[in-house]
Amino acid sequence: ISFLNLVQITILLFGE
Repeated sequence: ISFLNLVQITILLFGE
């Protein structure tokens, strides 16, 4: 997992 992948996951989790 790259840094950008972590950012995308974070956005998906908290982007509700």
